[in-house]
Amino acid sequence: MQVVSVVNYKGGVGKTTLTANIGAELARRGNRVLLVDLDPQASLTLSFYKPEHWRQYLQPHRTVKHWFQSWQPRGELRNPLELVDSPQRANFYIGSSGRLDVMASDLTLSEVEEELVVAASKENGARDRRNYLRVFGRLRDAFRGIPPDTYELVLVDCPPSFGMLTRSAILASQFILVPARPDELSTVAIEHFVDRFNHFRGAYNGVAGRARSVVPDDRVAAQVLGIIFTMVRYQANGPVLAEQNFIDLPRAGIPRFNNLVRESHRFYAESASEGLPLVLSHRAPEKNVAEMRELVTEIVSRIQGGSHV
Repeated sequence: MQVVSVVNYKGGVGKTTLTANIGAELARRGNRVLLVDLDPQASLTLSFYKPEHWRQYLQPHRTVKHWFQSWQPRGELRNPLELVDSPQRANFYIGSSGRLDVMASDLTLSEVEEELVVAASKENGARDRRNYLRVFGRLRDAFRGIPPDTYELVLVDCPPSFGMLTRSAILASQFILVPARPDELSTVAIEHFVDRFNHFRGAYNGVAGRARSVVPDDRVAAQVLGIIFTMVRYQANGPVLAEQNFIDLPRAGIPRFNNLVRESHRFYAESASEGLPLVLSHRAPEKNVAEMRELVTEIVSRIQGGSHV
């Protein structure tokens, strides 16, 4: 079971739309996929469920917030599979060969982040180091507790920040995807993300190295697969020149994916209102669907190769 986090320090880059479509397309191809919504905005959750369904059936007892809050210092984490739900409409179009499950978000998930910050704040003594590692490792340990044949892929939609939730997801992941718009602000955000990621990896692995009970698999080892450019505007023969120039710029040593996600607010919004990602919608333009599927094929190739080159 592979865990992939979708991360960007800047909002409004199509992160959730990308996550929903990657997950749905992989499920359509016959894979069992779990989507975990760590973003307090709950946009990924609401891409598959009507707000009234979320309020009535998921928010009271079945969100990722309930899983985090089930943790007790001397107890055991609640089984995350107890909180998983299968969006019926999406799975109808996926068919019987694959399956898409969702662990829903909560609009008050930011409270969980505050609790995590307090819980992990001490790391000086040996006991405090173990607590620091345990708090960051909650999500990783939960994924490890899922029977390996349950899912081929877990896809995590992270908040547009580098807080505790995002860092916990990175620790739990083997791979990271970085969506970005082809503009100057996204370029700055990517550079900032790389700096924060490298700092977190060094700090966490440093603490882990001083804790005798930690094995190599417990360290930050996620690999950044590459940048996926989204919301790209096209002209007759390809992306508009100004955006192509941004796309071609080297960025902090991170490669980019060759396939791009073109701007199409109307069709992405329409498919989301139907509870269906674009790759499952019969109303979506064939060109948009084909491009998204080609991108997913490229992502799978990089994951299977274990390398971004």
